[in-house]
Amino acid sequence: MPIAESSGNQTADAALKATSGILYGVQLNAAGDVATVALYDGTSASGVKLMELEVAANGFNFISTPGGISFATGLYADVSGTTPVYLAWYS
Repeated sequence: MPIAESSGNQTADAALKATSGILYGVQLNAAGDVATVALYDGTSASGVKLMELEVAANGFNFISTPGGISFATGLYADVSGTTPVYLAWYS
């Protein structure tokens, strides 16, 4: 298995990777309201949705995919909420 890299702490929508790869997991921390992060196979939120995570206000959650989820085009994160922080692991 390739060594996973991290997106580092992110607070806004972002193109995390511009080539194919494997998504291993995502962590989301919400501030004062509900937060959501959706990860897409593509360079924007118009690609195929790979996973979505929603967290209650002031909450935290993590999704791990032991075998990983392959993506062909790139990895894009679309986040909503007031000052959420997310971190994705991929190769």
